[in-house]
Amino acid sequence: MAVLNAMSEIIQIFFTQWIRCALRWIVGLGLLTLGAGLIIFPIIIGQTRFQSWKKTDAIVIFTGEMAREKTAIALYHLGLAPKLHISGRYLGFRRGKSPFITFDTAETTEKNVTLSYAWLMNNRIRSVRLVTSDYHMPRCLIWASQHWKNVEVIPHPIAIPHYKGTRFIIVMLAEYVRYVYALMRIGCAMVSKFF
Repeated sequence: MAVLNAMSEIIQIFFTQWIRCALRWIVGLGLLTLGAGLIIFPIIIGQTRFQSWKKTDAIVIFTGEMAREKTAIALYHLGLAPKLHISGRYLGFRRGKSPFITFDTAETTEKNVTLSYAWLMNNRIRSVRLVTSDYHMPRCLIWASQHWKNVEVIPHPIAIPHYKGTRFIIVMLAEYVRYVYALMRIGCAMVSKFF
C-alpha cells in the first residue's frame, strides 16, 4: 500500500511539473508570437497602400481623424464614385442635403462594417472605395472580408502624419490589440462552422 501511495505521489508531482512546464512554454510562445506580430504589424500597414484610381459605385469612409473625411470628400468631388457614405460618429463633416451623401452612427469598426453593408445592399453597390487611416485599414479589411460578400473593395488608406513619438506607439499598440482581437473573432467564427 505504501508503495502505491509513493508511486501515486510521484506521478502527481511529475504531472504537476509537466503541466507547469507546458503552461510556461505556451505562455512564452504566445508572448513571442504577439511580440513578433507587433514588429510585423507596421509592415502589414505599409502593404495596404491604395493602388488604384479606378471608379467605384460608392465611397465609404469610416470616420475618425478629420483627414479621413477631407480625403473621402475630395475623392467624391473628383468623381471617383457617384455616392458617398460616411460611417461613424465624427462630427467634423456638416451634413448636407445631398441624396448622394449618406450617414450612419456606428460606434465601432465592426458596426461601421455591418451598417455600411446594409447601405451597400440597399443601394445595390458592387464596388466600393474604403477610406480610413492606414493603421486602421488592416482591421477594417478583416471585418469587411467577413461581412461584405460580393463587394469589390479598393482600400484607400490615409497616413496620419501628426502621430509621432509616444502618441504613435500608443496608437499602434491599441490598434494591434484590436487587430489581433478581430483575427481571433473571425478565426473562431470560421472554426465554429465546422463543429
